[in-house]
Amino acid sequence: MTQIDFFQCLESALEPVFDYQTYSKLHPDLIGTLQKYKLFQDDYLTEISCDRCMDCPEENILEIKYDEWQGVKRYFYTCPTGYLTNPVILPDEVVKGKRFDFNRLSELICENSKLRPSNNCGNIQDITYDEIACDEINGQSVRVVYCIGLSRTDNITRWVNKVYQEINSKILLVITPSLNAVCSDDARILENSNIYLITLKTVLENGFDLTGIITEKISKEKPSVKVFVTFPTPAGTKWGEITIQFVSNDSVKISVKGIAPQRFTFAEMGFKDRRKGDLPNKLWEILKYLAKEKGSLSWDSDKAEPKLQQNISRLRRQLKRFFVLKDDPFLSYKQVGKWKTKFKIEDLSYSAIPEPSDLED
Repeated sequence: MTQIDFFQCLESALEPVFDYQTYSKLHPDLIGTLQKYKLFQDDYLTEISCDRCMDCPEENILEIKYDEWQGVKRYFYTCPTGYLTNPVILPDEVVKGKRFDFNRLSELICENSKLRPSNNCGNIQDITYDEIACDEINGQSVRVVYCIGLSRTDNITRWVNKVYQEINSKILLVITPSLNAVCSDDARILENSNIYLITLKTVLENGFDLTGIITEKISKEKPSVKVFVTFPTPAGTKWGEITIQFVSNDSVKISVKGIAPQRFTFAEMGFKDRRKGDLPNKLWEILKYLAKEKGSLSWDSDKAEPKLQQNISRLRRQLKRFFVLKDDPFLSYKQVGKWKTKFKIEDLSYSAIPEPSDLED
């Protein structure tokens, strides 16, 4: 029998209730661990996959309802398309399942990690997080939260940063079933912050004791500065509605239709070179050069080097991440014969900005 990935199933489930068929496909050792710590409780399913009637074009996830008829509780579902005129009664063995007990998980983490329990919760971008514990360790405030569904957001870095700002804690541990949705760019940015993503599997392997993980993270605690932010881009914004103006060598003023202009440093925009301390990286130099040239750069430029195309691609990704926009910030090179920004960019700084002697990384 093919075994299933419990953590991936939990990550994608809006309601963490497993039917018995799915439950039976979990790894026996994992079932043993979950049963040992009473992390699964008997429960009833709240939804069921539609088998789809003949000629019916819809494939629905149907809500399971129940009523009592002559003292007997009946579980049933109805068809929202109208192809079924009568409710379909479901036998008890079909609707019985196992629910992953989040409250029990919280208890185990607090008990084994010697943390104070917390029952706060929040919702950002339609993803709910639950605060498990809050405490102060070695003079540092620590919060632990649990969430599922990170794969539903198109910018994990932005989401966890918003949680970090909302919770207002020095160290934030985010427990989630799976990190499959975390890309290398997310991991790199989060590595330079005081936010740490850990999987539920890691929690189980550590016997629900996060003390060692927290202590290690505190020992590596970063300076309390803004390592990365994202621009509060209004929904529906196009690149052509954005203006970037260099007001100094290290900062820009950004204007977007509908909101007041805001100022950002290269570090806040994600252009800090980790190898050089507090200096900007090569992408910032390219952005400054684009500002001098009114948003244009081509292979014909005397500043072009072999890695220019690669660095433009990196700049493109960082701009999309900062402004939380999916569209390409550059016009098609093939169509215009050069790299040309869709947004307006100019140099308004009073000091002369030296041209980068080398745009190659």
